[in-house]
Amino acid sequence: EISSFDTTPAPPPTTPKGILKSSPQNETPAISPASSGQREMPKWSAEVDNSGVVIVIITPKLTKTCYNSAQASPTLDVEPCRIIFILPNVYELDLRLNSAAGKLSAIKGKIEEVTTVGKGDGGRGLDPDAAIAEWRVDKGIVVIKVPWKQ
Repeated sequence: EISSFDTTPAPPPTTPKGILKSSPQNETPAISPASSGQREMPKWSAEVDNSGVVIVIITPKLTKTCYNSAQASPTLDVEPCRIIFILPNVYELDLRLNSAAGKLSAIKGKIEEVTTVGKGDGGRGLDPDAAIAEWRVDKGIVVIKVPWKQ
């Protein structure tokens, strides 16, 4: 016996199928900015002299648990004209040095905080290989000392 199949396409379902629940458009999501991947920019300050730059990052949410965690441990990247500090799901600080103009800028999306760090020194960059970071977790700060490149 041969059975026949209905070749008429089925109408699309009115509700999407899947494992995720859909949320109504007019409801605000119950996700905090940190859990949605948006990190806040921590407060910071910088001091500059002839030997280099000292940056203090205020990090009250950096705990010993975070510091020792494989998933949430902080990262610090020091480059000749840039310093990046990230604590996953919590902080993101992207500092860019324009030493010719004597400015250190923190970039967060379209927002830019600019700090004057001297008179300008003709474009001298930082020496990342000689940088020292002090992770003062108990005081909630990270101190980064970076000398000028010779």
